[in-house]
This record gives sequence, structure tokens and C-alpha cells, in this order.
Amino acid sequence: MDWKSVLAQAIAWLKATVASSLFILAVWAFSYTALFKPNDIQLGAFSIFMKATFVKPETPPSRAPEAADR
Repeated sequence: MDWKSVLAQAIAWLKATVASSLFILAVWAFSYTALFKPNDIQLGAFSIFMKATFVKPETPPSRAPEAADR
């Protein structure tokens, strides 16, 4: 291996390390602010997540069980 390939590998490793560190920092910052100082975007995203995950969709009136008795 010559010094150019070693240097290229070192630069690639450094770029990957910096990118992953910045990503981890961004995720941590978003999580920290969402927990302790949420803004409107984070509250909206959390609201959408909670509705999509835990709230059952409403049954349309035509398909409600009591409508079948009529």
C-alpha cells in the first residue's frame, strides 16, 4: 500500500466518523428538546405518532353495529 491509499482510507474513515457523530448528536438534541422543551413541530410529530399508533380509527356511521339492526 502506498501512502496515497493510506491517506485516502484515513480521510474516508474520518468523514464517516464525523458524519456518524453529527447524526448521533442531532438525534440526541432532537430527543432532548422534545422531552424538555418541545416546539410545535415536535409536538405535532408526537401527536401524529400517538394517533397512528394508539388510537383506533372511528367506525363510520353506516357500519356501526347498531345501524345493522335498522
